[in-house]
Amino acid sequence: MTADPETPSRWSWFDRWLQPRWRALLTWVVLALIMGMALDAGLESYLRESVDSSVTKVNSLVPGWVTSAHSSLVLIVNFVSLVTWYQPLLLRVGLLRWVIWMGGAAATAAGFSFYAWSLGPWEAAIFFWAWPSIGGLLLIGQRCRPWMSLPAGVLSVIVGTVLFERQHEVPWWWIPVTNLRYAAVMLYGTWRLERQNASSR
Repeated sequence: MTADPETPSRWSWFDRWLQPRWRALLTWVVLALIMGMALDAGLESYLRESVDSSVTKVNSLVPGWVTSAHSSLVLIVNFVSLVTWYQPLLLRVGLLRWVIWMGGAAATAAGFSFYAWSLGPWEAAIFFWAWPSIGGLLLIGQRCRPWMSLPAGVLSVIVGTVLFERQHEVPWWWIPVTNLRYAAVMLYGTWRLERQNASSR
């Protein structure tokens, strides 16, 4: 078996940085923390205002062409993209798989866009972690035990639900706390295949 030649050599410094699992985990949590704090500090409001402004402009040109359902879809897709872009990056899946991962996250967000803002704790947590849970399919041929994404996602759903029920809302630290569980399982429960492949060449 050969590893996918998707990671360009110019990113070798990035691979070296993430090679120690503790450092990859730390990087993951810091990025999740930054995203959570940014959304809480006004980025979410900015996204809402930007989407509403764009909808107003489009409807001023073509009345009724963009509905509230469309604006909700765009908002949810942007939100999910902001809080998931670093997950495949830190799993070092390669550019093509990163694009597919983000496309899958966007598609999942689109499917839930009509209900996302009125979901209960369990449903909201499942919505957020649905794609990362099945995203392990993209790790096939890249990392061992790709099925670990399923228990990682389930663990994050459980933790996210408990936090949601206690807070009755999604606090900014919900994102890094739930990401910590997923990242720990994925980084310590799987590893890149290229090490084994290199030794067998």
